[in-house]
Parts: sequence; structure tokens; C-alpha cells
Amino acid sequence: MKPDEIQTIIETAIKNEIKYFWVYIILSVVIGIAGTYIFEYFKQKGKNLATKSDIKVLTEKVEDVKSEYVKQIEKFKGTQKIIDQNKEDLYKRVVELNGLLLKAGSDPQFNMYEKLFETTRNILFIINSNYIFDNIKNEAISIEADYNSWLQSIEDAKRSNSIKFTFSTKRTQKSLKNIQEVILK
Repeated sequence: MKPDEIQTIIETAIKNEIKYFWVYIILSVVIGIAGTYIFEYFKQKGKNLATKSDIKVLTEKVEDVKSEYVKQIEKFKGTQKIIDQNKEDLYKRVVELNGLLLKAGSDPQFNMYEKLFETTRNILFIINSNYIFDNIKNEAISIEADYNSWLQSIEDAKRSNSIKFTFSTKRTQKSLKNIQEVILK
């Protein structure tokens, strides 16, 4: 109840000379105060309920964002782990092929050509099948050209019934060195 309403009730009581008008006045004041209190109480309860609901919605949204963020981090970690494993595998094979090429160039009795060719094919496969190695595709092209020339040398030796064949490994060794540098960056 508003102060104007209370004043109107009091004036009416005085004007009409109502018996026990003090009772009416006190009762009016009590009802006015109680009404105002109850109105403010429920108004505040409504605000609290709305705030509580808003907080719940916001909390759910924050939790959803956190959850999505954690999923993306885990996905990235998994992807990064695969990339690191591929780099490690390629690096090991490059080191292995470098060793085989050094042996082939210095040992006239070298008899591990199958291993040399297999390792070369594996390196080419790894580079060409992984997008993460796009920056060394040119090195793979160079190695593949050498690999094909090695095979051609062997075919030529077979056709001429020769047991000796030669092939150059300098360009491949340079490409392997470049690959190692890129991987180690």
C-alpha cells in the first residue's frame, strides 16, 4: 500500500467520524507495511530465481566451452603425437639409408642392395603419404629419380650379362641431409 492510499483512508476515517478510527488507522498502516513487505519479498524472490536460472545457463555454457576446449586439446595432442612418431620414423629410416649408402660406396663387397632399395622405398612412401612432409617433397623427387636410375643401372647390367653396376648416391645423400635438417627444426 502506498502512502497516498494510507493518507486517503485516514482522511476518510476522520471525515466520517468512524468509531474506533484509530483501529482503522493502525490496521491500514499494518496492512500497508505488510503488503509492501510481501510485495518486495516476492519481487526479490523473483529476481533471485531469475538470477539463479541465468547462472545455471551461464554455468552450462561455460562447462560446454571447457569440455569442447579439452576435446580439442586432446585431439591436438593425439595429432601431434602422430606427427612426432612419423617424423621419428622418417628420421630413423633416413639415418639407416645414409649408413647403407656410405657402406655401398666404400665396400666393394656390399651385398645389402635389397635393404637399401627397401629403405629407399619406405622413405619415399612416408614422405609422399603424409601432408606434414609437404615441405620436403622436392627432396623425395630427387631421391626417387636416383632410385629409378639405380634400378636402371641394375637392369642394364643384367641385359649385358654383367655382374657389376655402378650408381651415384651423392644427390641422394644431399637430399637425406636436407630432410634431416627439416625434421630437426
